[in-house]
Amino acid sequence: MLFEYQTTRDDKHPKNFLRGFEEYLCTDGYGGYNDMHGVINICCFAHARRKFDEVLKALPKMDKNKPCAAQEGLGYCNFSTLTPFFRINLEILNQIEQFSIFSTIV
Repeated sequence: MLFEYQTTRDDKHPKNFLRGFEEYLCTDGYGGYNDMHGVINICCFAHARRKFDEVLKALPKMDKNKPCAAQEGLGYCNFSTLTPFFRINLEILNQIEQFSIFSTIV
């Protein structure tokens, strides 16, 4: 995991910082990571979860307890090894460890 602080949100910062990087990049969905050659932007479950939660909070009072896609999405993103996304994520991480795909983490 690596963080770099910049004083602005200009998209030139991630483009400069990640120049030459060609891998998967887990981000918060910030648009500054779009259109980067060789980078596959994968979004973080915590940020996806927040969007589902915001949708549910914005529903009219009479619809809050009715089943909807946002409730289902939130269920997939809740922090538990029992939810499908996190179970799949753990399985992938276990396979990566078994096959030593990543030899160095920067």
